[in-house]
Amino acid sequence: MAENIKNKLILIDPLDEQDIFQAIANLLDSEKYQAYCKAIANLDLSRTWDDVVDEHIKLFETICQK
Repeated sequence: MAENIKNKLILIDPLDEQDIFQAIANLLDSEKYQAYCKAIANLDLSRTWDDVVDEHIKLFETICQK
C-alpha cells in the first residue's frame, strides 16, 4: 500500500483487542471522526494494475533480501 494512503488510514492489528478498542474509541470522538472522514475523502485511490504489480515486486525484493 502506498505510504501516502497508509498514513491517512486507521490500520489495526485485528488480533489485538486493545488496538481495536483504541481505534473505535478514537472514531467515537466527533472531532477525530470528522477529521478522518475529511482525510479519506481526499485520498487518491486511482491505482492501476501496474502500480499493484510494482508494489508486489518491491515487497518480494525486500523479503528476498532478508
